[in-house]
Amino acid sequence: SASAASSPATVFDTALGFQGVWHMSERGNEVALDATANRYDGLAYGMSGFTWNPGVVGNARVFNGTASYITMPNTAKSTLDFPQEGTYAVSAWVLLDALDNASHVIVAKGYEQYYLRVTSLRSTVPLWEFVEFNETTKWQTSTAPAAAGRWTLLTAVRQGGKQLLYCNGELVDSTVEIWQN
Repeated sequence: SASAASSPATVFDTALGFQGVWHMSERGNEVALDATANRYDGLAYGMSGFTWNPGVVGNARVFNGTASYITMPNTAKSTLDFPQEGTYAVSAWVLLDALDNASHVIVAKGYEQYYLRVTSLRSTVPLWEFVEFNETTKWQTSTAPAAAGRWTLLTAVRQGGKQLLYCNGELVDSTVEIWQN
């Protein structure tokens, strides 16, 4: 006889370090709700019709790989602006249908802040890539071979000048490669 109750803002408490949590399980095409008290709800673009499938835990958004994406308005000057060489983590469950020679952004806070993507731009094989922009050295990258056809939990961690990339909980790269255009 207990009623269903949920308190996402308590579970994903900003005081515990959560600044944005998006489950991507909403059935509608218009929004991606932030489970934290920050309420950085996202707006979906290029996602029409049925755009979710079963994920690792619940439903998951389906992106077409070319023109569908979600933006988080009003976050330009927010708690998602991690300081250069600060301490933060960015994590996402990702399932690629196939690998190609293009670059596909998974999570980003602008081209000159930080991003997590799959890319073949600087390699002959597709790579998971975590990048933080640094005013002095430009882009600092950590990479690992990407895989298609299976769910992968990508976690990128920045701790000052240290950068770590995990795939499915395993540390796959702790080096920082400097990349300049």
